[in-house]
Amino acid sequence: MRIALLADVHANLSALKKIVEHARQQHVDEFWNLGDMVGYAPFPNETVLLLKEICSCHIVGNYDRKTISDKRIAQMEETGKDAAKIFSFAWTNKNLSSEVRAFIEGLSFEIHKEIEGHRILLTHGSPEGMEDGITQRTPVARLSVMAEKARADIILCAHMHRFLEKKSGGVLFVNPGSVGRPFDGDPRASYAILEISSDKIKVEPFRLDYSQVDLLREMERQKFPHRLMGTLIEARSLDDLDGSSVSDADKVVKAALELARECRYEKEHAHHVTKLALRLFEEVEPLHGLGLSERILLQSAALLHDIGLVYGEDGHHKASRDIILKTDKLFLTDRERTMVALIARYHRKSFPDAKHKYYKDLSSYDREIVDVLAAILRVADGMDRSHKGLVKDFSVAISLDKIRFNLETEGPAQAECEFAKMKGDLFEHVFGRTLVLQVE
Repeated sequence: MRIALLADVHANLSALKKIVEHARQQHVDEFWNLGDMVGYAPFPNETVLLLKEICSCHIVGNYDRKTISDKRIAQMEETGKDAAKIFSFAWTNKNLSSEVRAFIEGLSFEIHKEIEGHRILLTHGSPEGMEDGITQRTPVARLSVMAEKARADIILCAHMHRFLEKKSGGVLFVNPGSVGRPFDGDPRASYAILEISSDKIKVEPFRLDYSQVDLLREMERQKFPHRLMGTLIEARSLDDLDGSSVSDADKVVKAALELARECRYEKEHAHHVTKLALRLFEEVEPLHGLGLSERILLQSAALLHDIGLVYGEDGHHKASRDIILKTDKLFLTDRERTMVALIARYHRKSFPDAKHKYYKDLSSYDREIVDVLAAILRVADGMDRSHKGLVKDFSVAISLDKIRFNLETEGPAQAECEFAKMKGDLFEHVFGRTLVLQVE
């Protein structure tokens, strides 16, 4: 059986039509809809009716549910949410037909199916919630918990607007990417074909060019904010578009250094840890898939991780967090500043926890970024335990179950090895591999 998996169409009718045409040429047997049919584009009714016509399975997305809630839109306005997001919610709510509204209201949050002996779960976010997304960085341990909870062999999900095919504990996790609003920098429409037989499961992703002219013209006519058009053209989320650009990198780092100096930071240690952290970021890029924007966040947090020492040793990690949160001198958005503050906060002591102040308010995607960058910073900080810059460089070898560091040192560096290993607890948790350190 060949199934076309469609997700996160977000009222982009042009992209959906292109994918439907292509999927039919691939001789698919069925279309399945993984939710978030509407929002951010001006063809919600046409999009939903086409999906209703072609798809044999539908689940509701978080955005779908929110757009039919007048109360939710009022709450957004009261709490000062992003104006472009409010526009999208309000415009979609106002323009949904009664037929489409009723169809959305009648959809389930998840569906269980069985094909050729394979148990399948369709869910928008994850088995833990429709806004709880799964990415390449989701820890293996967490995926195992989800797999056990779902009692499925294949978990089909959406929400993150990026393609994913990842296996954990014998369970296959698949996200076909976004039909209408990719967030990976590639504006082409994304979908995947799931092929299932009694002895084979195969996932084939596709990216298709489509014309955005009619879509953008209608958005202009309906007075959609230009930032929403930018998300389609750039294939980025609003938060990413509003974040620091590459051209601002020097300003961000310069501002972080200025704040560090004001807090009388230990220059040699901070700069050495930053150097090690950025090297490690590059070495494990195949595992985290992050880019320049996240590298800047790590660099800023590494420079600032110990500035709380200005108030004393005890609790200095939290003091660093609070100083970063309160400053208005960093060239960062509120979201980015919060992430930098939390990366610095988690350079020691406890793991990030969903109950923790500030961290609990981040999106699941941003939490994973914080987890990855904090894990890297902890190891880098451990490698300069003596504050003497003994670890000059290192190489990394990645295998399925281990990440091995070969350290180049100047003088005895036993403490550096021991503390990097000890502080590698979060690193091992995030990447699902044992950390091994040795001196060359």
